[in-house]
Amino acid sequence: EELFARYKDEQEDAILAEGMESFCNDLCVDPTEFVVLVLAWKFQAATMCKFTRKEFVNGCMELQADNIKAIQSQFPELVNEVRKEEKFKELYRFTFQFGLDSEGGQRSLPTEIAVALWRLIFTHNPPAILESWLRFLNSSPAIKGISRDTWNMFLNFSQVVGSDLTSYSEDEAWPSLFDAFVEWEMDCRKKAPNSAEKDCEQNVVTETDSQD
Repeated sequence: EELFARYKDEQEDAILAEGMESFCNDLCVDPTEFVVLVLAWKFQAATMCKFTRKEFVNGCMELQADNIKAIQSQFPELVNEVRKEEKFKELYRFTFQFGLDSEGGQRSLPTEIAVALWRLIFTHNPPAILESWLRFLNSSPAIKGISRDTWNMFLNFSQVVGSDLTSYSEDEAWPSLFDAFVEWEMDCRKKAPNSAEKDCEQNVVTETDSQD
């Protein structure tokens, strides 16, 4: 409670953006670091840049930490915990909900937010297709948002298809956006290396993810 009071907003009974920045500064971490995402998961935070009193106090109790140094000392263990497959899956699914503006009734992640969160969640051991996937999304302005199903299934998709996409099958029940990505990526790879990226950026998707 005492630690929470140090960072809470003057008006709302929660730690908001300004308090979160101070909290991270005291922890000697950047708010965009992977360990901060893991900490938010451990606190079961419902929204980015916000800790309610319950989330913060219960989270500190879970960590058995009531001061800054005690929280910092937990960082290596927290990062190590999510290296386990099941725990990483929990963190991965949490990240989608965490990125939503739930108060605004958002049900899909804006593409630019999804791209940033994919980079963050895969800070360690990114899948081989990640950069191609993100380049595909960034070069397809018609894709306005990423649905929960697409987000959740990408983890399995990235593990199944491998770096060369040879394990991809149209018979699998993948979201249509994945089918479009594979077609786009395979077309890129057929082109000359020095012009592939430019050509791929011109070969954009014309249907949005909202159909999935």
